[in-house]
Amino acid sequence: MYDYLKALFGTDENGNPAALTFEQLEQAIAANKELKLVNLADGGYVSKDKFDAKETELTGVKQQLATANTTIQSYKDMDIDGIKIKCFLVPGHTWGHMVYLIDDKYLFTGDTIWFGADGGYSFISSLAEDNKLAVKSLAILEEKLKTMGVKPLFITGHTGWTDNFAFAFAHKDQLCSPFKKRVHDPSAPYDAYDESDDTEENAKGGYLKGVGR
Repeated sequence: MYDYLKALFGTDENGNPAALTFEQLEQAIAANKELKLVNLADGGYVSKDKFDAKETELTGVKQQLATANTTIQSYKDMDIDGIKIKCFLVPGHTWGHMVYLIDDKYLFTGDTIWFGADGGYSFISSLAEDNKLAVKSLAILEEKLKTMGVKPLFITGHTGWTDNFAFAFAHKDQLCSPFKKRVHDPSAPYDAYDESDDTEENAKGGYLKGVGR
């Protein structure tokens, strides 16, 4: 550190760091390309090696995101044997969570929406990578569907399906929290304790009823 100060300030006849005016110090700092001024109160100081390593890491992440976005854009609209598929990136539950709209009629939401007895919520909070992002993404998804003018069947990964658009997004700005009490839904098409009716015969003999109808 002492040698660095001598290089920055220059030395006097005794080899010690020279005294500089404020203006001279400003000029010396501006001329030193390896010196970066930061606000110490904001925790801004890091070593140059760490700073460079972090910049390299962020550059790599940005490149990966750009590549991923390009790939996602290429798959947004697909036609497979006459079946039209639209893909929507809806991050939050996971960073790369996708939702698929089939023929503008069936929306497979995966773990984007959790249907409660009183409507849809952003998926289970304790399982999300980023809950704020999940809520924001759900609102964006709703706006996209409205702009497209479609009202599909919402087919979730865990809580059944509905054809009620308003019901699906009823609580889009709220999280489904497993630690808070929710109103019991006696008509829910699932039971976490009694699965005696979950048989192959019943599965083949009927269809799961929709919720929020």
